[in-house]
Amino acid sequence: MGQKGIELSIDGETKLFSPMLDLIEHSESMDALNALVARLNVPQSMWDKDLAKKLKVGAPFEVTIGARKLKGDITRVSFRRGKDAGLHVTIFGLEALHRLRNQRISSVLEQAHDKVAETLIKAAGAKAKAQAVSATAEEVVFIGDNMLTAIKKIARERNFAVYFDGKQVNFVPRSKGAGSPLQLTWGFQVKEADYDFDLVDVVTGTKVIGRDYVKGPDVVEYEAKESDLNKISKGDTAVAVRKKAFGEGLVIIPEQVHAADMSEIKERAIGELQHRAETFATGKLRCTFQAKAAPGGLVEVEGAGWPFTGPWMISAVTNTRSVTDGLYTTIEFFSDSLPKP
Repeated sequence: MGQKGIELSIDGETKLFSPMLDLIEHSESMDALNALVARLNVPQSMWDKDLAKKLKVGAPFEVTIGARKLKGDITRVSFRRGKDAGLHVTIFGLEALHRLRNQRISSVLEQAHDKVAETLIKAAGAKAKAQAVSATAEEVVFIGDNMLTAIKKIARERNFAVYFDGKQVNFVPRSKGAGSPLQLTWGFQVKEADYDFDLVDVVTGTKVIGRDYVKGPDVVEYEAKESDLNKISKGDTAVAVRKKAFGEGLVIIPEQVHAADMSEIKERAIGELQHRAETFATGKLRCTFQAKAAPGGLVEVEGAGWPFTGPWMISAVTNTRSVTDGLYTTIEFFSDSLPKP
């Protein structure tokens, strides 16, 4: 494979595998574990003890994408060969958080929600960056809870994302990108685009009703409205489009016991409204290799015309290097609003 851009190391070895690689595909996502697929065409003469020892389940891998290095574990290896053909090996890998999928919590944690997430991430052997949540009360996680499920539950309730960026696992709001948008040009860097608008799950407001069990029996509530949205693409919001098309639509979430105080209730209500609004505008860009594209960032396209302009939040990035299609990047994105006309 002549084009580099993406490099694969397995158990510390790079040069041994490079000549045999037919395909490297690495996906990063806010909503799923980072994943690797690599396919090797191994000549029979090359299948020696050194190669066999490296291609094993459980071995560590590292994918280099530009200046970023993303690590994980090989979780599956598949072998195929024909009578008159060489050996074909397909490698599947996942980031370190996969280790939490079948682990149970062995102690009761009484911590703020972000500290619970941080503790569980570290249990997978990864560094953690956990943004503080609004809730001031402590979360009790009972013995027997699945670790990965516990993290995902806390994140989903607040519309947070849990994703690995090559250095640490981030537990942060899903739709608040940092830094300047990645600027791409239509017809040059962007070769193809898909864009969908969908109102099925969008509502005009969400109200969470709970009880502050620290201060007393009084019910507390917060109703999130259009003004609470991030307005990622700067145009009409999903809520405004939904209201104009179908009228008001309020979702009420009764959390009499679980929601602890007003700060948490407000965060939960806004998180639910934002989560639903982010299903409104979704799409995909097929681009030339973009090493800097990563989940949690923003992307804009110049020269494509409305509505293919952005900015949008990047939800997933897949970098592919293959002998047939060369080197390219697929960027998945979302927004809670329309781009400005």
